[in-house]
Amino acid sequence: MENIINSFYATLGNIIIIPLAFFCYIPIYKYRKTDTKKIFINLFFHFLFAIAFIFCVFLFFKTISYFIVFVFFMLYFFNVYSKDFDIPRPRLLFIFSTACLIGGLSFLFYNYLGVILYPSGNAFSLIFNIKLTIYQIIFEVFLIAVFFIPAKKYLGWMIVNFENEKIWFFASLFPLFFAFISRFLIFYEHKNAYIGRFFKIYTLVLFSSFCVILLLYIMFYLYVKNLVENKNLQEKTAYFDIQTEQFRQLQRYLQETSRLRHDFRHNIITISNLAKKNKFDDLKNYIYKYSKNIETPFLHYTSSFALNSILSHYKTLFYEYGIFTDFFVKLNNNIPIDDIDFCVLLGNLLENAMNALRNVHEDNKKITLKIGQTSENIIAIQINNTHTNKIIVKNNIFMSTTHDGMGQGLKSVRIIVEKYNGNMDINYDSKEFEVKILLKF
Repeated sequence: MENIINSFYATLGNIIIIPLAFFCYIPIYKYRKTDTKKIFINLFFHFLFAIAFIFCVFLFFKTISYFIVFVFFMLYFFNVYSKDFDIPRPRLLFIFSTACLIGGLSFLFYNYLGVILYPSGNAFSLIFNIKLTIYQIIFEVFLIAVFFIPAKKYLGWMIVNFENEKIWFFASLFPLFFAFISRFLIFYEHKNAYIGRFFKIYTLVLFSSFCVILLLYIMFYLYVKNLVENKNLQEKTAYFDIQTEQFRQLQRYLQETSRLRHDFRHNIITISNLAKKNKFDDLKNYIYKYSKNIETPFLHYTSSFALNSILSHYKTLFYEYGIFTDFFVKLNNNIPIDDIDFCVLLGNLLENAMNALRNVHEDNKKITLKIGQTSENIIAIQINNTHTNKIIVKNNIFMSTTHDGMGQGLKSVRIIVEKYNGNMDINYDSKEFEVKILLKF
């Protein structure tokens, strides 16, 4: 009976993981794959299983280390936790290791309080002390409450925006290392703490260690923030390069249409003269040759000449590649979005569609573009195209199908969408790719 009671107390000590488990969900909770109820039920049953398993371990293996059992419990939880998110494991590992660090601090607090409450005791006699365990849980809850907002706002931002998995992995080693060595930074014999000023120095060392840890986390955040801002700057530079190329294409198209309009008058004179002289065979031949050299006529979709130009340009390209094209554009005379941004946004969407349609069988080549202004302050865009490419998505980023790395086109589109406080929704299957955009002004 005594063995069962001791095993129960030993198992009960592992409930300190509950606040730590809660902390792991704080930074990335909104990125969970399932709803709160399912996560709670799943965790509940996994905890019951782990607790029952640990109880049996303590019951049948009396000499097993409490630390080893606790590590097993934490690793088991991490495996369950990592399945709730579509986030790379190195980032989840950093959150998990931070929770372990909090656990290490609470362990030091547990033993620090033990020295105060039981000055004649030792660390081994207080391993399964219920009173100290309750205080330890309260301390964990206090730390989590203090760092709730920083964890949710700053750590959450880092997890979502910083994509260097190697740095995340190596950054995780520090809190894990501290959590490991914390078990050696205690007084195994409490009476030794009261030799001279040793206990006061120990208190100062613990407080200084906490401050250093906090400072290191702040420095890591500033380091990550700097890297992310530099990356965003590079992406914006790439966006402006794409913007420049889009305008070069537009300029070439305008020059070509200007040349055609200029030549048209001379061609009409030639046709008129051939008709007057009744040279009908020469006239037919001339018209045939001329019709092969002219492009799709300049189309008027909106009051914006630049927007009409970019749409006409791609309409021509789609026509040349034998792609069934359906453009529906209904905008007010005063379009609230800047012409440059609108042309780059549509240019990237249409260019991506063009690249995807190159490999599609002729009978299935199809693109549909719908642009509508539902109110003075809202423009809705929807583009659908068939495709045969394998869609690759890494960390919610669409990878390019024409080169290694991320697709710059959609990245540029997203920058413009964010500029206008809009949102973008992407859906796809094995046959069709769809992009929906809502711009707000």
